[in-house]
Amino acid sequence: MIETYARDLLSGARSNRQVAAGNAIEVLGIVYASMQRAAAESRRHALGRLADTAFDILIDAVGGRDNAGEPQTESEAIVAALLSLVTGVVRFEGMQLDDYPVQNRVKAASQLAAPVLLGNAQAVRLRYLLTCLDRPRDFALQLELLESLEGSVGTFTPQMRLELAILLHQRDRHHEAARNFRNLRQLWKQEEHYVEVPPRLRWLLVHNKSDRRQVHARISLGGDGRYRAKVRELQDGEVVFRPTEFGQERLRPGMVLSGFISFGHNGPFLRPLTAT
Repeated sequence: MIETYARDLLSGARSNRQVAAGNAIEVLGIVYASMQRAAAESRRHALGRLADTAFDILIDAVGGRDNAGEPQTESEAIVAALLSLVTGVVRFEGMQLDDYPVQNRVKAASQLAAPVLLGNAQAVRLRYLLTCLDRPRDFALQLELLESLEGSVGTFTPQMRLELAILLHQRDRHHEAARNFRNLRQLWKQEEHYVEVPPRLRWLLVHNKSDRRQVHARISLGGDGRYRAKVRELQDGEVVFRPTEFGQERLRPGMVLSGFISFGHNGPFLRPLTAT
């Protein structure tokens, strides 16, 4: 489905020069986001061919590679950033974002932050992907970029909504995060979506560090019989857990546990301090 949608966008780009740059950059965002997911390994080369086609359309949209001076339009600014990404690189089939040199990615991300592109959803999406690669613990910037995309129809995918909810937790905006996860759980009931938690967001972390944040939880028992606990560090937000992971079949309501928080597609989950 992703590839079909991308091919449709590229077909529109070839037939209508006015939408060429926008469609091509949207394809790059979709393709590179898809290639980062483990399930896409078997389609890596097909996705890479779509990315190559999108690159060629973008370059052609502004009249080639030798545009001098400061970019005057959104299309020119996007192409300038992408040319920085590919500078000195021989592209190959199936190439992913992390295959490009770090210095190229950093420069491209900087150029995508140009004022002329702040309202361009496709440029912000690609900047978000680059930020996740090269500044994986900069949750503040990642959250800022996703929030700027939140109202973009068609651009803000269920995967992005999931990452937004987790980033809100990472930035201690727990009530907002809980509300987002409630909406996501309702969405999962209504429609089928394939989403996954990126490794960088798997655990609740100490601010600006890669260490997992230890939390303290008071046990309660939900009406559905599942064990829940109110976590102090989540502003007393409730999370589910498995008593067997803490070495017991049953735990009394009111008991206090220490542990870590991991994230799944349904929200936060309390894990023991021994969890790896």
